[in-house]
Amino acid sequence: LSAKVAFSKRRSARAFPALVRASYPLADEIVSVTDAVADDLADLANLPRESITTIYNPVVRPELASLSQEPVSHPYLEPDAPPLVLALGRLSSVKDFATLVRAFARLRKRRSAHLMILGEGSKRAELERLVEELGIVPDVALLGFVSNPYPYIARAAAVAVTSRHEGVANVLCEALALGRPAVSTDCPGGPREVLSDGLYGPLVPVGDDAALALALERVLDDPPDPEHQRKGAERFHTDRAIPAYLDLLTPDWRAPASEPACEPSAGADASDTRRRV
Repeated sequence: LSAKVAFSKRRSARAFPALVRASYPLADEIVSVTDAVADDLADLANLPRESITTIYNPVVRPELASLSQEPVSHPYLEPDAPPLVLALGRLSSVKDFATLVRAFARLRKRRSAHLMILGEGSKRAELERLVEELGIVPDVALLGFVSNPYPYIARAAAVAVTSRHEGVANVLCEALALGRPAVSTDCPGGPREVLSDGLYGPLVPVGDDAALALALERVLDDPPDPEHQRKGAERFHTDRAIPAYLDLLTPDWRAPASEPACEPSAGADASDTRRRV
């Protein structure tokens, strides 16, 4: 949160901390999508850290596996093609794909590989120029927006996140769920938490293309076991998030069906409602 405010040029974003400090203390429950975001929010809003509950985004849906099996066609995805490094997101300065392109150019000098970026944005022309300047045009594809990215993730040899700051980095959760190797910048926000301090993928300094190239080479040469990666995604399944929200919203929902529902006390105000953020 603080990083997003610091990077933003919008006046509304600059007013956000004051709005948070005025309104969040009025809430009965506050939910954060990661512990890192919760820590940042507690500091930003001057809230007790224990007043914020972390519930991870339900990124891993039941249909993810079937969506990942849909057919896709591209030369980089052919069985005999070199390993594919994949990135997804807005082509913006925050996602910092320029660092990824530079890292890939370093990697490409040491071994064969392809780079594919899914997403559209204002930095497309700049990235295309950089790819040309580095002499890696035959090995880089900027595919633009793709409605179903999961077949690409499932076929990637490595999924890379190079953001300057992130919330959760859903693509890392999805990569783990599909058993794929992952590499990320250690940016403010969720990547370190998603990758469990490097247990499920290397973390490198923001903007360090040399370190990123080495991390990519490491996972391409010695990929982790897919089952190990899938274990890292268990925290982000819908069957974890839904019960967690129900525990906050309706604490008695776990009671056996045979037990009668609790009746409101005689003094209860039927108009009383709880505010939640």
